[in-house]
Amino acid sequence: TNKNVMFATDAHYNLGAVGENVVIIGGGEVGTETALHLARCGKKVTIIEAINRLADNLNYTSRIQLIHLIETNEKITSYVNTKCTEITDEAVKIVDQEGKEKLIAADTVILAAGYKAKKEESETFRDLAYDFIQVGDCVKASNIQWAITSAFDAAITL
Repeated sequence: TNKNVMFATDAHYNLGAVGENVVIIGGGEVGTETALHLARCGKKVTIIEAINRLADNLNYTSRIQLIHLIETNEKITSYVNTKCTEITDEAVKIVDQEGKEKLIAADTVILAAGYKAKKEESETFRDLAYDFIQVGDCVKASNIQWAITSAFDAAITL
């Protein structure tokens, strides 16, 4: 792995390790919120999203507000319908849906895609309690709102 690659969660906790030109792979909720945070900290940020719109997993109201903040921030550029094909120490190679390649300078690449539920890990706790209900990221990788809602729903069924 490249030294210039980190997860989005690490970027929030270790801002000093994030360079000035950042490419974020993944334009869902995590990627877009990370981009906005880093841009507000003065970083130049490019978001790469494989599907046709950013923050597709957010509810309508939250998405509209977040997209407005991203589109009006001069430090953020975004590409949709675009895939990352290579990460080097200095750049990210992307390919759009028409097959056009582009190289984007990046001293830091942040991974904000591919989060998965931790169902298997949570199963190791199944026999430790009389009642066992999976909630939050044990069911699906999502946000804190989902975690709280699923935990509340589980609690009222007990």
